[in-house]
Parts: sequence; structure tokens; C-alpha cells
Amino acid sequence: MRKRRIGIIDLVSKGPTHALYARVMNGNLASIMPQVIVVWCGQEGHDVTFVCYTGFAQVQGGMVRSNEFCPDPAI
Repeated sequence: MRKRRIGIIDLVSKGPTHALYARVMNGNLASIMPQVIVVWCGQEGHDVTFVCYTGFAQVQGGMVRSNEFCPDPAI
């Protein structure tokens, strides 16, 4: 199997937010399955990028354009 560049985004928030509750709690709502997929792809030898979007940062900053994106199946 050839080595792929994979980017996985865990969408914890629906959009940008500045609420105090969201700042404190959104990080705790991250899913375990995208993290499992990141580890599994890394063990298979792929180059993996993982971003957990909690509503405060820009998603584009952590991703590389040439990634092959795998959306979270829970969405």
C-alpha cells in the first residue's frame, strides 16, 4: 500500500464561538473515534494530520492542502 497524507478533523462545535462555557467545556466533548483512526492510520505508515475544532481557532491553519480528507462518520 502506498503512503498517503491524511487529514482528520474532529468537529466539536458547529461554528465560531466566544462563549465562556464553550471555552471551558468544548475540549471535553472531543470524540474518541477520530483519535483512534489517527493512531490506526499512523501505525499503517501514513502521514496523518489531526485537528480538533472547538470553535476558537481557524481550521485551515493546521491542515495541508494535499491531504486526503476523511470526514467523521458521525456527522
